[in-house]
Amino acid sequence: TVIRTAEQRAGRVDRMNSPHERVEIWWPRDPKGFAPRRKELLRERHEIVSDLIGANLELPDEATSDVLDVEELARQADIERKTEPQSLYDAFRPLRDLVEEDGLIGPELYDRMRSSQADVVSCVSLVESDRPWGFFAVGGLGRIAPRWILLDGLDAHPNADLGEVAEALAQRLSPDTPDHPLDPAAEAVMVALTARLRECERELLPMRRRRALTLAGRVLPKWQELAAEAGDLDRARLLMRVGRLLAPPPEGEAHPDPRSVADAWLQLLRPVRKKAIAEASRRKRMWRLDDLYQPLLKEPVESEVLLRAFDQIPMLPPVAERVVAMIVGVPTQARGVEGTSSPASGRPA
Repeated sequence: TVIRTAEQRAGRVDRMNSPHERVEIWWPRDPKGFAPRRKELLRERHEIVSDLIGANLELPDEATSDVLDVEELARQADIERKTEPQSLYDAFRPLRDLVEEDGLIGPELYDRMRSSQADVVSCVSLVESDRPWGFFAVGGLGRIAPRWILLDGLDAHPNADLGEVAEALAQRLSPDTPDHPLDPAAEAVMVALTARLRECERELLPMRRRRALTLAGRVLPKWQELAAEAGDLDRARLLMRVGRLLAPPPEGEAHPDPRSVADAWLQLLRPVRKKAIAEASRRKRMWRLDDLYQPLLKEPVESEVLLRAFDQIPMLPPVAERVVAMIVGVPTQARGVEGTSSPASGRPA
């Protein structure tokens, strides 16, 4: 139930210098005498840590009754046990490297900016590049820390891994990187990247929440069809209203917070999941959210429960209003285009 211990154990295999693109982490099923009284405690703490400062850990989606022999697993993988020096994985090391003495920013400038009392809504920098790319620091609801996001192209998927984003910035930026003027070409790249960020905002959610929204998108239309066939128009209208919470965010408008929608759906699924697992406790594979599709079709959730779950979903401002910092790489060939000529590098917008 201790996040720090779980992160340290995962960090022993998920190392920064690992030659493997993907590793698998197997979670133990605790013997009865060692099992925590509250099985959801680790997940609840993990969600708090993830919301406040970002998490290094990804928990399994669901419970499983599968039991593996660790020694046999090791023999199959031809793993030799070797003594390794213990070291903790520091997820923020790549960020601190950016502000070291020989870093991208330098401690003096960093301290000056950190202690500044200036009221800056957002800060935008434009730099020359061989292809369009964008870095964004995007705020969320309440006290959730802004997320670092990299779009490596106009059609790229967002990368929100702190270490990878920091490394990408260090590769793309240096004291010699030339600024790009705020001209029509730069504005076009900024608009395109911001639109792309809006389109793929759901991809920034943790995998479990994304799967929850995908399941909701499959189940709700089926429930709506059943309600219409039964002539229950009130329930059909309620399901249509809930379904609109899953719609892509409109441009320039506030929209339901996808994280809150996913959390409400996951909370609603808890009793359904427990019942499904109890009825099939002997199956020998990992439970996933998709396995709840058929049980949900057989026993739809009552309208009163749906109404309570989704009655107060907070609205999220448009992503363009939540960008607190932006660095945009503008293709070099765009230089010389007529337009506004004042450099935007590092200037408050």
